Amino acid sequence: VSTQSTGIVRSHGPVAYLRNLPTLFDEAYNLAATQHRKNKDIPEGGSKGAILLSMDHQDKGESAFEKYIDAMLDLLLPDPECVVDYYGKEEILFLGPDEGTADVMN
Repeated sequence: VSTQSTGIVRSHGPVAYLRNLPTLFDEAYNLAATQHRKNKDIPEGGSKGAILLSMDHQDKGESAFEKYIDAMLDLLLPDPECVVDYYGKEEILFLGPDEGTADVMN
């Protein structure tokens, strides 16, 4: 079981976007660190993510989130002919809501 919470970062203009761009990693890291300090139940391997919307797509948060999840599934569901499974059990990915993604968790 892995848990991931992903937030969407919107920018209110080009200056804000340029400020958000180099801090995207820090945004995700700080989300995880804060969660850990709150003693929340994050299983080992849990993570956080952040999606920075481009200036031309500030109103496309839901679409960006769906593409983000599709990309994760592409990585997690490889061709079974090429995978050696040492675990031998079904693995689960739990996606929890975060800033800007709660409305698209259905």
